[in-house]
Amino acid sequence: MSGGADSEVELALSRHKSGPVRIEVPKPEDEKLRFGRVGIIALVGFVIGIAWPRLAGVKLVPDPPVEEEALTPVAATAAPAQSAAPALVNPTPVQPPPPKPEAVERVHVSPPQVTSCRDAQGERLSTCDKPDVDRFARARLQALASCSGAANASGMLSLGIDLDFSTKKLSVLKGKSTTLAEEPANALLACARAGLEAATLTDLEHTAERYTIFYRVELLPAPPPPPAAAAAAAADDAGAEAAASGRATVLWEVAILRGTASKDGEIVARVLQGTRLVVSGRQGDWYKVKYDARGREGWVYRTAIGL
Repeated sequence: MSGGADSEVELALSRHKSGPVRIEVPKPEDEKLRFGRVGIIALVGFVIGIAWPRLAGVKLVPDPPVEEEALTPVAATAAPAQSAAPALVNPTPVQPPPPKPEAVERVHVSPPQVTSCRDAQGERLSTCDKPDVDRFARARLQALASCSGAANASGMLSLGIDLDFSTKKLSVLKGKSTTLAEEPANALLACARAGLEAATLTDLEHTAERYTIFYRVELLPAPPPPPAAAAAAAADDAGAEAAASGRATVLWEVAILRGTASKDGEIVARVLQGTRLVVSGRQGDWYKVKYDARGREGWVYRTAIGL
């Protein structure tokens, strides 16, 4: 044995002789404390690993699609069906029915011309805007050929409309350019007043307080009536009730229905503009109509329903 090995053995023996060898076995409490520290360190590391990307604004994986994005294609395909549905919030206003073809052929109505406008103090303005009176006036003027007294009349009627927005009233006047005879001109003016003065001005756009607007209404000669129409006219002259059928729409804001074909007849009902009526008879300038679902009847003047 070499000298180095002998020295190591001697050193070991000397240590053994200096005292007993101690073998330390760890207690269970020490092991629990050690594992508890390891668990706390692991938990703190896990919390930091989860919270740090959110606090730093770092996205480790892409976000999943949300429910609204998944429903977007369905909403896009449903949109055309919804747009095709009728709009009930903003219904279109009731428009008067178009006049009969023979009435349109006899009457030529010029575009409206604003001849003057005034402010609230009555001062005349140098420039005037143009309220849209055509939307309620033109159809009524084209129906003037059907008014009483216009059957044999022909010529030019200069018809003025005076709009007063301070009082919300409308008046009709005759212009100097009228070439019709006085009697048919007055009859047509009365017919026009009955239809136009019932119009409302509340929703008519304007900048001035008062306007004077003129139309030139040309009434052409009436064509000769066919034999059937001549027979009906003869029955009207005799005061007899003639058969009639069809449907009509109330043009006046409120049409009065009477028990007899006369302006002195007892009032049996009042119907509003746009109401559909069933025509069942005629006597002169009056039409017998059914005005409700129960079939009750009354007489209404022809211009109130555009006939």
